[in-house]
Amino acid sequence: MTDAFTELLSEYLDEELSPAERARVERHLQACVSCRDSLEGLRQVIGRAKVLPVDVPPNDLWPGIAARIVGPR
Repeated sequence: MTDAFTELLSEYLDEELSPAERARVERHLQACVSCRDSLEGLRQVIGRAKVLPVDVPPNDLWPGIAARIVGPR
């Protein structure tokens, strides 16, 4: 079950919370095993994502995508 704190964990990791909100989440984390586990899971996802290769397409793909969305004129 998600609660208000679970929804704040990404913002907590990204350091996007106000100091007061961050302190509130940290207090909650001290008491909540489930949220600590969720936070660790998010940290693992971030760690794995950092080592993924960055694949840059060889050219600008948008014109082809836009043409398929709009269709022939």
